[in-house]
Amino acid sequence: MRHPVAWQSTFATAKRAGAPVTGVALTPDGNHLATAVGPVVRIWSVAREAELQQLKFDDEVRAMVFSPSGHRVVFATASGTAYVWNTRTASTQVRMDLGTCPYRMNCAPGGFRMVTAGPDGARVWNIASGERLAEIASGTEVLDAVFSPDGTTLATGGADGGAGIFDTRSGAEVLRLTGTGSVSRVAYDREGARLLTVVGLTVRMWDTTTGEVLAGHRYTPDWFVHAVAFGPDRQARALARTRDALWLRRVGDGARDAQWPSGTGGGGRDDAP
Repeated sequence: MRHPVAWQSTFATAKRAGAPVTGVALTPDGNHLATAVGPVVRIWSVAREAELQQLKFDDEVRAMVFSPSGHRVVFATASGTAYVWNTRTASTQVRMDLGTCPYRMNCAPGGFRMVTAGPDGARVWNIASGERLAEIASGTEVLDAVFSPDGTTLATGGADGGAGIFDTRSGAEVLRLTGTGSVSRVAYDREGARLLTVVGLTVRMWDTTTGEVLAGHRYTPDWFVHAVAFGPDRQARALARTRDALWLRRVGDGARDAQWPSGTGGGGRDDAP
């Protein structure tokens, strides 16, 4: 099994020496990538391995997300200001005052609504007008928030209140997933029937109607779970790191789907356990 990582050297030349990458976003179709190094943002063509646009803001960019069409991308700076950039016209469409810099941002399927997750809760925004549409879990620290596939509900992961599912119009909580602790990541499946949560070293899969735990996997202390998602085959997977490698593992049984040596950006290995 080989999993090549393209144009790592091309991207590396665009970084300042020793400067950390503060934000990364990929369009849903995988054709374009946005990267932030401090206040400088670059938008790339993945297929051509080429830089298409470069922007510079007054403050460090810490979060970003593309709309489902890829025609808009939202950048959030450390000061709590967000900019909606039109990739077709290469211009800023809307400037938004988010109040605080969010930890995560995600767009709804229709492309005009966005949710921000941050230290003062989750907020739903209209990215065409910049209007704030709703506040979710106001006053609590929300680490992640995602829309359901039909956009009618919103799942949040809280620093102290576990995971919840909310109605996006009213802001009312419709389901609380109990016993979850501090939830750093949440992810819906394509039907909105299942939800993945990450709590420290534990990944769980939930039924979004009953709140029942359907599956789970706990990693040992030498692991760190970066992200969770459902694949096109409807399988739930976690992206997790050890000291030596980055792994893609199935949630139900922990089986390995892929592995990359840590820090090399090279191909996968077939000799991992």
